Amino acid sequence: MDASLVFHGFVRTPAGVYTTFEDPNAGMNHSSGYPGTVAYGINDAGAVVGMYTDANGVSHGFVRTPAGVFITIDAQGAGTALYLGTTAFSINDAGAIAGYYLDANKLYHGFFRTPAGAITTFDGPDASTTTWGTQALSIGNAGEIAGTYVGTDLSNHGFILAPK
Repeated sequence: MDASLVFHGFVRTPAGVYTTFEDPNAGMNHSSGYPGTVAYGINDAGAVVGMYTDANGVSHGFVRTPAGVFITIDAQGAGTALYLGTTAFSINDAGAIAGYYLDANKLYHGFFRTPAGAITTFDGPDASTTTWGTQALSIGNAGEIAGTYVGTDLSNHGFILAPK
């Protein structure tokens, strides 16, 4: 975050060289909620995932390819109002992505995106449908997804979702 309270994505090489970047669709003013671009995950090829907030304050996931090309990720069912939307959180070496989205009811749901771009959404077993929900936070190279959810008993749970 800079002095103007705008988020900027960056990558750092093993040699300590930083490259900052902005998703070209990112809103850069504070009327858009949390403005800018945030990077959350990187794979061995240098593909980066994260989220940006558009001019209306809606979050969108993204993949930044090693060549610097941005691809927007919007999970079906993601909310389209201020502070709602999609976040890409982790990418494996094959290019599969795990993340979460916040729907119009302010409930989180997990998603998995294949390297080809197909998105599957899911919820933790016995996940609450009234508060918090499910967040996919990591994806391994074998396709296993780890995350957290709040159950119907309102307690926190971790999960590992094995690939099919």
